Formats: sequence, structure tokens, C-alpha cells
Amino acid sequence: KRNEWTYSALINACTKGRQLEHAMRLHASMLHEGIRSNTVTFNTLISACEKGSQWERALEIYEQMKAEDIQPDILTYTALIAACSHSGQVEQSMKLYEEMKSAGIDANTRTY
Repeated sequence: KRNEWTYSALINACTKGRQLEHAMRLHASMLHEGIRSNTVTFNTLISACEKGSQWERALEIYEQMKAEDIQPDILTYTALIAACSHSGQVEQSMKLYEEMKSAGIDANTRTY
């Protein structure tokens, strides 16, 4: 039986293959089946957006995550900051970094 972990693994495989649209379709299927996203699912989607140079979409997913009351973690912020900085969105990256620090989450070596 499929669950959020199965879908997260499938979305991650799409991310590694740079198949962003397929990852998004899998997420839509997951939601259609009534399976809620978790932190891992959202982080994987954000990472897929980062790899696909879709920083705005990454931020949309982040907003959806917060709207569903799922708490972001260091992996969330690291992927978001990478998505923004790789797309030249330095101000947005700094805003996310400050938000992360305000949430009490310490940066790690990957964040920098």
C-alpha cells in the first residue's frame, strides 16, 4: 500500500533524474489518494524545484507547507536558499536565512 514515504521516495527518484513535472504529478496523485504530505515530501519537492531552477515554485511549495502546518527544518531552508541563490535571488536567500535563524534553526555546512 502506498503512503507518504513511498511517494516521497518516488518523488526523490524523479528529483535525481531532474523530472520536476513528473515529481509534481506524483505529488498530485498522492494528494488525490488522500495521503497527506509530510516534511520529507515537501523537502523533496523543494529540492526538485531547486534542481529544476524553479525558485518561485519552491517558494510556493514552502508556503503550502506552512499553510498545512508542517514545520520546516534545516533541509527545507537549505533547499530553499539553494534554489534562490542559484537563480540569483540573493535578497530572497537572505530573507530565508533570517527566517530560519528566527525559527531557532542553525545553519549547517550545506546551508552555506
